[in-house]
Amino acid sequence: MAEAEKKIEELLTELQKLSGLKLLVSSGPEGEAEDQLPRLEALVETLRHSGSRETLLQAFITGDLSPEDFFLKASRFHIDLHAPRVLYYLKTQIPADAAMIRFLKHALADRQGLLFLSAGEHSLILLETRKGKSKETEKETAGTIVSLLNTEMFTGAKVAISRIVPEADGLPAAFREAVRTMEAGSLFDPGKNVYAAGELGEELLIYSLSKEDCTAYLKDALPGVSERYINGSPEELSSFSGDILNTAECFLRNDLNIAETARQLHMHRNTLLYRIEQIRQETGLDIRRFEDAMRYRLCGMVQKLLMK
Repeated sequence: MAEAEKKIEELLTELQKLSGLKLLVSSGPEGEAEDQLPRLEALVETLRHSGSRETLLQAFITGDLSPEDFFLKASRFHIDLHAPRVLYYLKTQIPADAAMIRFLKHALADRQGLLFLSAGEHSLILLETRKGKSKETEKETAGTIVSLLNTEMFTGAKVAISRIVPEADGLPAAFREAVRTMEAGSLFDPGKNVYAAGELGEELLIYSLSKEDCTAYLKDALPGVSERYINGSPEELSSFSGDILNTAECFLRNDLNIAETARQLHMHRNTLLYRIEQIRQETGLDIRRFEDAMRYRLCGMVQKLLMK
């Protein structure tokens, strides 16, 4: 009995991968699991061999299907291997289930060349064929998707956008790039909900660093700062938290312009200068200087990665 139930769980997991459907099997009378098992095995086997264009692309993109098998089967589903595509990777707070896919298909019905693929319980892949000139940029499309999900389905959706993929064989790499873009963007700029791979240069670079590299950098960049902070206690320094951090980030966004930063923060100039001086006293970095401002920003990003 226990063996049959374990096998059913394995088949349900595979069924979700193949179809995007998440099914639940409730407990029933003794022996019912054994009765259900053959039918579930037959369904999964059918999907394995018949499948669909979406199933084939999903398995290839997520690494569950080898490139050789994908290229052998692509012509059967009339998949253009040479069409340029953009991959959108969605993360949602509510389950990204069949109902969400139906909603997006209906809401975006006027858009040609969109495929919706399941990528996990809280994630989706949208694959868009880019033939000719599009009326929208990729970021505008991503913004539309986020707006639809957040206003109609009340979920905190985020979207990461890959670079344009000229050939189908580049789709798995584009998916991995989009996932890393989502992870790095959510860590270093959590206030945004759209991240584009080509716009996260230093964020992706820092995200690839090891813990040892991060610790070594902070020791070199902030030699007067305590070991406790460097090892992951940001409360040790007010310069990288709270109002001072928000003030510094606004100052950097405004190209180190004191007057514009004070205006945007509704803050007196002297208050802004006082906070900048607090940062200098704690860290040794005068963020009115370009080099120190960049080092301050990098130190903050490295610390976020250590705390992840």
